[in-house]
Amino acid sequence: MKIFKHISLIILIFLGIGSFAQPTVTGRAYEQYKGKNFDGARELIDSAITTNERFDSQTWQLRGIIYRNLETADLSYFREISIESFVQAKNVDSTNIYTEKINEYIQQTIIRYYNDAVRLMNENKQLKRSEESYELYKDQYKRLLDPKHDFKQFDIDYYNALGAEYLALIKTVPTVKQDEVRKNALEKCDKVISIDSLNYQANYNAAIIQYNYGAELITDADPTGGLERLMESLQKAEEQFLKALPYAHRAEKIKPNSFELLICLMSCYYGLNNSELYMKYQTKFDELTINDLEESFQINPNDLEVAEDLLRIYTTSIPNETKAAEFQIIVKKLKDNQ
Repeated sequence: MKIFKHISLIILIFLGIGSFAQPTVTGRAYEQYKGKNFDGARELIDSAITTNERFDSQTWQLRGIIYRNLETADLSYFREISIESFVQAKNVDSTNIYTEKINEYIQQTIIRYYNDAVRLMNENKQLKRSEESYELYKDQYKRLLDPKHDFKQFDIDYYNALGAEYLALIKTVPTVKQDEVRKNALEKCDKVISIDSLNYQANYNAAIIQYNYGAELITDADPTGGLERLMESLQKAEEQFLKALPYAHRAEKIKPNSFELLICLMSCYYGLNNSELYMKYQTKFDELTINDLEESFQINPNDLEVAEDLLRIYTTSIPNETKAAEFQIIVKKLKDNQ
């Protein structure tokens, strides 16, 4: 899966503010800014926009840059002031000579919303806030830079990652909250599928969400609750396995030899008591893994688990009487020596 990272951009400031006569308030603010006295620069630049200097685009550009430097977690609203200042810089730029530069400032400021989304998802695990920040990034980009910008690939990558985070979160929250988390996980997968119906990761994750829920309904069923309740749990589990299959089969079209997917398909059909299709995928999985198992056993001939797996394969999915007899003896010896 694609690992999200912050997008870092180097901002080169080519303000022509040095051309301001030193007595101007903007010029004095710029001197404070160069000296890294950002608080002093902020006071001066806020004064500048109350004078005739407010009609100069460079004054607003400098204000945007100063407020961006002052932004902290506690002063996050300074980012909004910074963006508003850059927008105003464009508005007063009647000759449009600064348009390209200002757009770069805007882009490199609103990218912070994307970086926040990544941090909130990967580090803080605040998934709802992460999504809000990501959507705000897109809204700002479209509103201020390019209303027709195509975010499809960004959406696919981001919502695949977010769906995976929700999937991982399911088992870590109290039981009463799992349904909500599971629903959120599935929604993110479906969001990706609505953009790209044959996206492997989204389809696989959605299948796993449904399958895992079905498996939990069986393993968590209370055997003392009576036959009726047990049968109800089994029926609900089968419904989840059936819901998983359309996603799993779409994923199969993309990666037919994916080990993880074959295990998912096997497990679903096993849960549905469909022995024919269970064996179809079990056999395919065994055909892909038998050489590795043989090699593993050659390296460690005392590995009972691998020996039992090979005995099962040569007895059922890939019948071989000679090999089956050989591993039957091996398994017996290993068990006797335990």
